[in-house]
Amino acid sequence: MQFENFRNKVIKRLALLIVTMLLVSGLSLVQSSTLKVNASVDVILVSHTAIPFGTVFPGENVDETYTVQLDTDNNFAEYFTTLDPVDGLKNLCPFLDLTSIDLPVEPDTLVSATVTETDPADHWQVKFNVPAIEGHVSQNHDGEIVIEGGDYGCKITITVIPPVQGCSPGYWKQEQHFGSYPTSDGIYPNTLFLTVFGEDAFPGKSLLQVLEQGGGGLNALGRIIVSAYLNAKTIDGFPHTPAEVTSEFQAVYPGSNGAYNTLKDKYEDLQDPCPLGNNSGLAGPSVIQSTSNDNNKKKNK
Repeated sequence: MQFENFRNKVIKRLALLIVTMLLVSGLSLVQSSTLKVNASVDVILVSHTAIPFGTVFPGENVDETYTVQLDTDNNFAEYFTTLDPVDGLKNLCPFLDLTSIDLPVEPDTLVSATVTETDPADHWQVKFNVPAIEGHVSQNHDGEIVIEGGDYGCKITITVIPPVQGCSPGYWKQEQHFGSYPTSDGIYPNTLFLTVFGEDAFPGKSLLQVLEQGGGGLNALGRIIVSAYLNAKTIDGFPHTPAEVTSEFQAVYPGSNGAYNTLKDKYEDLQDPCPLGNNSGLAGPSVIQSTSNDNNKKKNK
């Protein structure tokens, strides 16, 4: 599908994706449609603002396509699609089929679909199975029949589901929250950063010590990436896995402050409101803190 001025079609406010069609007496159906989206600003982009079918006839099966694409400033969006009658119009929804047409086949459905950094676009087909109007039905028509002509409409709503949020470094470094750590997997506040991330970015420091340190650059990323790992391990529905968090850190370390800040911002956006509460627990086995002040130490690769 070709997209003209695709970014100009970003929906800038909450709205509805509506398909409206005019069904008139006789042997033909005249139809026009408009599409809008119910989503946060700049989360997804929709390729069309209109789907013109033109003049169609009973028994025809006509279709058009549209694309839902992740905005480049985001890394994940989950959405669902619903079809509902439009107030003041006869119901056209039973004559529409919406299906995913991505190849290779993806598990996207109307109930749940996602766009991600690695799969940034979903392609959908709107198929219109044109009904006949009672009193104007040909002998070979084997499709649906409507009683009368008039204005028919169907409201198609794409709703973006806000991602599950995690907890901030401020949560994970407090003693009354130590019980929220994934201790069943052997992860405690005193677990070494190196043990979890496989990189000696903070020599001798535990997860808790990395959370407690101040400063920007690598230190700031350390606070956020530890929180992201703990969120991924403990919060159902968090949009990244522990393996993704650790591998993304390994991909930027050692590196520049620019790369550190980009990764930090990505996971910082997924903090709060924290879904966890007070849960006291043990800090875990003691660790020996490094006397080195060089927390920005680069390893040889």
